[in-house]
Amino acid sequence: MDDDEDVGPDLSAARDALLAEFLRVFPTRRPEPFPPLVDNLHSSDAVQAAAAFAEARDWTSLDGEWLHAVPNTDNGLTTARCFLSNAALRFYLPAYLTASLKLQLDPMHTVTLGFDVRTRDALIDEARPERGSWGAYARTRWADLTPGQVRAVARFMEWHVALDERCIEVTRGLSRHRDTAEALAYYWAPRAAGF
Repeated sequence: MDDDEDVGPDLSAARDALLAEFLRVFPTRRPEPFPPLVDNLHSSDAVQAAAAFAEARDWTSLDGEWLHAVPNTDNGLTTARCFLSNAALRFYLPAYLTASLKLQLDPMHTVTLGFDVRTRDALIDEARPERGSWGAYARTRWADLTPGQVRAVARFMEWHVALDERCIEVTRGLSRHRDTAEALAYYWAPRAAGF
């Protein structure tokens, strides 16, 4: 990947700084014993996700190709984010964010769900309102991030907003990441500033 051609020199330098920041603020090795990798094993995808991540004890060894490839799953491990427990998702988050910075995959739904206009007040299951809203779920999911980790995620999202603006400028197209800007303004930036 030629960074300057992919994102330009300014965003390339910001990407390098973010990659270094992820290594600084997120533990690279999974603590043992680790909480369950998935919340439940009621689906074959959840079982596959748990099996695939069982030996993945260091998120820095996981690249975009690995995150996409798991046997017998059309969508690869990018769908594993739906099944990972909160603790597991928080641990593996920098692997997904790193792959995104390298333009290998798009995990934005993971950090925008519950914080964008469309989902923040939406019920998880309209038939069972006692399950709560996506916004409440998302705040719980990310509650245990450290201040440094929250700031790193906010900067990651700022980087994506800047990349999106650059792409719109070049293509005159519509924004693909409107949800990113909304989630950044609603949750990630205020939380990062609050520490």
